Amino acid sequence: MISKKELLKNLRNYTPEKIAEAIKAGVISLDELSNDSEDTFPPLLKEQIEKVLTTRAVFDKANNDFEVVQHTPKKVSYRSYKDLDEMVDNKGMFKRPFNFITGRIRRKEYWLSLPIYMGLIMIAAMISKAFAISENGFLFLCIPGWLFLWAQGSKRCHDRGNAGWYQFIPFYIFWMLFADGEPYDNDYGNDPKGRNII
Repeated sequence: MISKKELLKNLRNYTPEKIAEAIKAGVISLDELSNDSEDTFPPLLKEQIEKVLTTRAVFDKANNDFEVVQHTPKKVSYRSYKDLDEMVDNKGMFKRPFNFITGRIRRKEYWLSLPIYMGLIMIAAMISKAFAISENGFLFLCIPGWLFLWAQGSKRCHDRGNAGWYQFIPFYIFWMLFADGEPYDNDYGNDPKGRNII
């Protein structure tokens, strides 16, 4: 791997692909190259590096082949490409079920979350009835179910590219239940359907 010092000293000796590889590995950022390079940093080279950074190889399941597509992830700066490799992994179901901040889930997982939520509320109702717990006690027992549903709803909003509080907008639940998520990576993690960087 090229070191930061070598890159800054002899920028013109490296191809845009090698420089982009160093940026993805977190050795240096595009801003540092622009500001700290001993060589002049021509706009054409910057454009070529950006093109390499935003070109993704996507597996086409229908043709069992790789297709190179041009895609710039929404709201992701080039400085954060190191973070893309370490971003939240959203593959698999019911990972981090109480995490509101990061993560994305598919429609299928959100649909399955609804009966689980109902089950948690029914368990709370049975416990409160069996032990003659007051109405306030029942509401207290419902807290884990509400937290679970809100966290899952937040991650479903993230999959659509929106903040978690969108779930409280009237009728937005229909988009959460039926609309597809954003393809590729976004600020909340990689695509749970696997349409992300290969």
